[in-house]
Amino acid sequence: MAQSLAMETHVVIIEQIVAQMSENSVYYDVLTGLPSRLLLSQSLNLALAQMRDGEVLAAIFLGLDRFKIINHGIGYHGGDLLLQSVAKRLKYTLGTQAIIGRWSGDEFAIFIAGLSDVTAVTTIAERVLYCFELPFKFDRSFSTLESNSLYVKASMGIAIATSHLQDSDTLLKHADAALSLAKKSGRNNYEIYTEPAPLASLDTAPVKNRWQLEYLLDDVCAALAHPAVANPAPQQFDDRQLLLHYQPQLDIHTGKIISIEALLRCRDVSAKLLINPADFIPLAEENGSILLMGEWVIRTACQQKKVWEEMGWEGFSIAVNFSVKQLQNRKLIATITNILAETGLSPAALEVEITESIAIKDLELAIGILKSLREIGVKISLDDFGTGYSSLAILKYLPLDRLKIDRSFIRELRANTVDAGIVKTIVDLGHQLNLNVVAEGVETVEQLEFLRSIDCDTVQGFLFSRPLPAVDLQTAIATGSYWQH
Repeated sequence: MAQSLAMETHVVIIEQIVAQMSENSVYYDVLTGLPSRLLLSQSLNLALAQMRDGEVLAAIFLGLDRFKIINHGIGYHGGDLLLQSVAKRLKYTLGTQAIIGRWSGDEFAIFIAGLSDVTAVTTIAERVLYCFELPFKFDRSFSTLESNSLYVKASMGIAIATSHLQDSDTLLKHADAALSLAKKSGRNNYEIYTEPAPLASLDTAPVKNRWQLEYLLDDVCAALAHPAVANPAPQQFDDRQLLLHYQPQLDIHTGKIISIEALLRCRDVSAKLLINPADFIPLAEENGSILLMGEWVIRTACQQKKVWEEMGWEGFSIAVNFSVKQLQNRKLIATITNILAETGLSPAALEVEITESIAIKDLELAIGILKSLREIGVKISLDDFGTGYSSLAILKYLPLDRLKIDRSFIRELRANTVDAGIVKTIVDLGHQLNLNVVAEGVETVEQLEFLRSIDCDTVQGFLFSRPLPAVDLQTAIATGSYWQH
């Protein structure tokens, strides 16, 4: 009964999100008028949640064959006209049966729910391919074409869901993998994703070999450097590799959300599991890929925060973590300023978290960067406080809003212990400096009650919520399930 009610609540929440987004032109592709990736992603979540027993759902990625060559031949304006014509033809071919949108570049996404079986999927796939048999005609001529018409073919990758329990991120990843296979198999065809044989060495544990991680990060950076991925909407980076999970930070007395921390996750596609951040982030810092990844995190987190604001969820900031390389990047302030302008997010809604160990590597630079961020209105938090050798001295110089007590002091926190004394001292110190004090890593009611007794301001940890994908956190917020204490 409880599970059924939770599922119904989940569906209602996604329905509200999709309805609100559908009325806002920002979630539609300017060129084709079709839904863009963010609206498509939420629409897929809704379609999955509404699936009934015995039905199948098809997620299809369609890519135009050799579009780069065509684009070069008829020019970018001609390429735009072609994309508009493809959009119209797909809508005419599939009608209201399908959700159709522009995913990126020359790729379109098609989601079809309520199908009876795989045969129905293949019938639709054949119909879509057939609609490309006729040429696309233009109102103007091109010097590179003998007439004002052009024959274009397409390839499709299809992933099939047979249950509402299937994950939309995984479904999209499978559709993309099938599209790649279709293109490698000669183009002008479609492939349906089938589960590959498992890789035993990677199925049971995160990627550990350095060369495997380097290969994965190279792949991530190549994708991030692509214009279509450089400016993504929340959750739209091909799930296949990078994604964000979100964890709330709560007022210790009321349970009100003060901030939500965006945490970077990296997925090993072949093994279908998340890689431990402790494995991939140090290597990303070493090879410089953390700069591209870090910018993606900031932009995606800001876009997600803006989505929540448009849903009426306000009164909290979105927090992102900075690495050493990011802090040393002289273009950082300009990048953040541009992202805030692009997303329309108020600077006060963004919070930057740095660790004292990162700040102390170049204290003068850190002070300058953080002061510049404060000047434009961004909030600053000092993370993992108490673990560095210069904890007290660094508070004198850094412009801070919040102080986060390292989880190592919370883990063994009990009244009348050394850790309890240290935590109380940090809380008192933070209050003397007019800082909001956050205890991270709270996992037990006993820890929570002690933190309340010493007037700690904010708490974060598994006791309230693990880091979750945005849609799952939205459900937790709507139902209040994150705060039962």
